[in-house]
Amino acid sequence: MREVAPSRARVGRSGLLLEPMSAVPPSSSTHPETWKFGYPIYHAESRAQWRAWLEANHDVTPGVWLKSTWTRLNRQRVADMEAAGLMTDAGRRAVEVARGNGWWTILDPVEDLVEPRDLANALDADPAARIAWDEFPAGARKAMLWWVVSAARPDTRERRIDTIVAEAAEGRRAKG
Repeated sequence: MREVAPSRARVGRSGLLLEPMSAVPPSSSTHPETWKFGYPIYHAESRAQWRAWLEANHDVTPGVWLKSTWTRLNRQRVADMEAAGLMTDAGRRAVEVARGNGWWTILDPVEDLVEPRDLANALDADPAARIAWDEFPAGARKAMLWWVVSAARPDTRERRIDTIVAEAAEGRRAKG
């Protein structure tokens, strides 16, 4: 195996060093190469660049950081891609995983601004927090609702709710 420049080196799931993918254009941003959980960050400027990255990496990386999830709009895009014959088997597997683990619809109540019972109870227990919460713009409430529903552990969820209520009581939006 040839030596590969460290900045272009790729390691597959098996741990073997892979050749750089010359067919994949470099990322169009100055973000670091990886982010949380070691997922690569790739900023594609076109559908062709994104498809090239996926074709080169879908079977050697566990995921990619997109800052996106299964919103209704993204689910419609999946349906549109499937109808247009653009969906790959790897894409279908990602959809099945999301359906199986609950992430396919996790944002529905957030998009509908439905407060989880534990958050609603905590806000109702603090009148100042409730008033401020109700006056926050929809986008701010959605961001905080997402912060609550995306918590992986119950104690994390509880801390996030406590933070939201404390910040709202002071008239501030919690930063998740």
